Amino acid sequence: MINGVSPRIVFSKLVGDNTELPESISDIDLWKVIFSYLTEPPKRDRLAKVTKLDDVVHLLNVCSKIIILTGAGVSVSCGIPDFRSKDGVYARLAVDFPNLPDPQAMFDIAYFRQDPRPFFKFAREIYPGQFKPSPCHRFIKMLEKQKKLLRNYSQNIDTLEKVAGIENVVECHGSFATATCTRCGYRVTCDDIKEDVFNQRIPFCTKCNNSSSATTTTCSSTSTSTTNNQPDDTSTNAADDDNNLPTVNDSETPPAADLSIPGEVDFQKGIMKPDIVFFGEGLPESFHDAMASDKDTCDLLIVIGSSLKVRPVALIPSSLPSHVPQILINRERLPHMNFDVELLGDSDVIVDHLCRRLGEEWKEICWRESPLIDYTESLPVNLHCGSDSLSSDGESEEMETREIEREQPIKCQRIGKRHIAGDDTSRHISLDSSRDSGIGESSNCSNDSPPPSSSDDQDNCFYRLKKRRYIFPGAEVIGLPSYLPNSSPSN
Repeated sequence: MINGVSPRIVFSKLVGDNTELPESISDIDLWKVIFSYLTEPPKRDRLAKVTKLDDVVHLLNVCSKIIILTGAGVSVSCGIPDFRSKDGVYARLAVDFPNLPDPQAMFDIAYFRQDPRPFFKFAREIYPGQFKPSPCHRFIKMLEKQKKLLRNYSQNIDTLEKVAGIENVVECHGSFATATCTRCGYRVTCDDIKEDVFNQRIPFCTKCNNSSSATTTTCSSTSTSTTNNQPDDTSTNAADDDNNLPTVNDSETPPAADLSIPGEVDFQKGIMKPDIVFFGEGLPESFHDAMASDKDTCDLLIVIGSSLKVRPVALIPSSLPSHVPQILINRERLPHMNFDVELLGDSDVIVDHLCRRLGEEWKEICWRESPLIDYTESLPVNLHCGSDSLSSDGESEEMETREIEREQPIKCQRIGKRHIAGDDTSRHISLDSSRDSGIGESSNCSNDSPPPSSSDDQDNCFYRLKKRRYIFPGAEVIGLPSYLPNSSPSN
């Protein structure tokens, strides 16, 4: 780039053909594509002996060094708001802060230093103490109780792992449990700034700011407020030990002030930032230390509720030895990864089903009234949707992955005796996790054999759609015919 090398020339050398790139693609975007291509780890080869749900149950019974990698999907049922849906956090921030360059800027450390209001506008919605652990959290705790859990690597910042009592956990992206001053490093517990956060005020540090006039700013895009806080006399130094954190005195209710007045609020003052990892910050040393010791010890990896898009956590699967089985429990497939078995659907439902098969001691995790029914034998013998066949596991899988990566709906031309018009639109659901998918029109088809009789029946069954893929209630997949169980109605 410095020497003026054209990214188009570099791209053509990498691809090895005469592909012509549209002029609309900027050099910057093309460099990003090249960088991603060069840094993407190769896909692992799937294990020939791990292909079925029975294999997953067997592995859970015999393995004793299990890594569980969790994302937002394990906390959705707890009531924690999602980010990317039409009414999610990002959409609401765009209304409240129209000048925000990108909704994700609320988690960008450079932007936070300029204006922390968008972050604190959202912070109270996910603040600790409002939510209870999900069945997935309790499942992980049971693995630990059974001495099977090597480590839970969590990408979540909601502290629910600790609420569930999980001890062998690494909070890869930090958490709201503590907060640290951006200027002097003074650290407090989440309880010490809770009142400010819940009252939509930005908590300023009472140590490094003028102790007689510490400022509290409202999170509105148009107003702030200031108050005189009482100095905290518990300590004059930043706390080094999380277990011995000094308490910050509560501030008085501040009067309003106008943010539009230049210099009204100085965001360069020390702000009590929750100890979560923002874009532009490094992961905690605990993550790197744990991975260094765990990667050669692990005997099973299970990914639950994550799209595995954020590095370096997304590189955990490719860091493990090739012989370690890898299982996915998620609402949708991850086309950039090769898992031995994919259990697609609501993670709480899938965990309930697994626990019913693991034995009596696991039944305490089960929350559903009745077990799921295996609908696989009721599917048409010649079921074939795009490249989804029970027997295929090679080239067709790669073809399907390319279809998904282009985000093009897979046309279902013939499914057993069910005929679908070639120009009909099959269901297409986005690849982002967090229950934010947009659903297109369902495929139209004539149905020669009856599906489950009611929506209740559909919510109580699962089936094996492909050699390594199972569909459970709540699954979000491309190319799934609408008449099949667990197909969601179109929006």
